[in-house]
Amino acid sequence: REELSAVYSSPLRRAVETARAVACRHHLPVTTTPDLSEMHLGQMDGMSLQEMRQQHAQFLDQWRRGSGSLKMPGGECLEEVQARAWSAVERILARHPGQTAAVVSHNFVTLCLVCRALDMELSNFRRLRPATGGITVLDFRDGGACLVRFNDTCHLKETVPEQPNVKET
Repeated sequence: REELSAVYSSPLRRAVETARAVACRHHLPVTTTPDLSEMHLGQMDGMSLQEMRQQHAQFLDQWRRGSGSLKMPGGECLEEVQARAWSAVERILARHPGQTAAVVSHNFVTLCLVCRALDMELSNFRRLRPATGGITVLDFRDGGACLVRFNDTCHLKETVPEQPNVKET
């Protein structure tokens, strides 16, 4: 078990609930940070993927082929998400030098942070597939970041009791 010095979260309820579950095991409070919120989808917020495809098909096609600079109608682009989330991470690092902090956020935020840490173009985010509840670990040292774990979900799997070895005679 990693010793944490702080737990930060997006203010969105599902992230806060997850952060509280982590924080209580370490007897820490949760600090919410709006810069860790999920990408603002603007007019598409609350729509199902099917509704998005029906009402914004042309935009989605352009967005899928884009570099990360195309804004959601009335919302944000990936570059903006990356800038605000990275800024939040830098503030967290400054507050906890040499320590370990947990950050609980969302899909696009995680993808943007990993792309930035690895110096990957944002358009490559589609090559990464984080799962809900997956753990991603970035190690920040000497002014750089190293991806230590990506999308670890072993803590979510049911524990199956080991079956005893049985020899047939």
